[in-house]
Amino acid sequence: MENEEEHKLYRLDINMTCREDGELGLAGSELLSTFKRAIRSTDPMASRILDSSYSSEIVVNPPIPPVPWKAWCGTQEFQVNTGDSLEAGVVLFNSNLLNPLRVWLLKKPIIRLGEISLEVKDAFWSEHTYDSLITKEPLHSFRIKFLTPTCLRKASTVYCDLYPSPRKILFSLSALWNLRSPVKCPRPKIISTWAALSIVETGYELCTSRPIPLGADKSVVGFVGWVNYKVIEHPGWEREAHSSMAAWANTLFRFGEICGVGVGRSVGFGRIHLELKKQ
Repeated sequence: MENEEEHKLYRLDINMTCREDGELGLAGSELLSTFKRAIRSTDPMASRILDSSYSSEIVVNPPIPPVPWKAWCGTQEFQVNTGDSLEAGVVLFNSNLLNPLRVWLLKKPIIRLGEISLEVKDAFWSEHTYDSLITKEPLHSFRIKFLTPTCLRKASTVYCDLYPSPRKILFSLSALWNLRSPVKCPRPKIISTWAALSIVETGYELCTSRPIPLGADKSVVGFVGWVNYKVIEHPGWEREAHSSMAAWANTLFRFGEICGVGVGRSVGFGRIHLELKKQ
């Protein structure tokens, strides 16, 4: 019998207060390192999970400014002041990591991100099954906001694709979903082919970030902003199959809101927000 805890994901939303004035950049790498150290110090046994995982078991959502894309396309930093409230988050794909991190957060530690010290005030957690994320409602017209620099991997080069192709986004998300979920979505090649034929862009406002550090000796350039999309029927797909694909696209984009998309999602790159538009 499968362990049901293996097919859940856990979300921690963290409220923090700035202890000084300054500028804060996209600090996902620092936040991830902080959480990993906390888990190791609280429960050394959990270190084995962090060391042996074949894919990332932790995804962090670092603090971002009110209008993210303007910051990431400009100075890449935003002003914070003493007493400001900031929000961060972390998504865990392994239940054994939840309790050590919760215990550490309950101590209301000080987290250092760049030159800014932040005091943890509250942390709230929730758990989600993959079944609960599945919707039968097909997408029609929708907008995706790319809240942090997003970079879609290319197979033939170390450089990333700097355009929000729904085909590539759904390929990536469907592969991750099928890796994690007991309920499988259409294979990546199938749903990405459908997306290439059936999802069109109707408007956008995008810009490209400056290089942002992603770990040791590596920087990433990504796109940020928003894109409006519309789902259209294609003669190559029967109506029922088309509707099923559009519903799975809805599910996968919602999944992407939790886990991010593209390169560096474990450290906060590729954060998205899905907005459905009225028909």
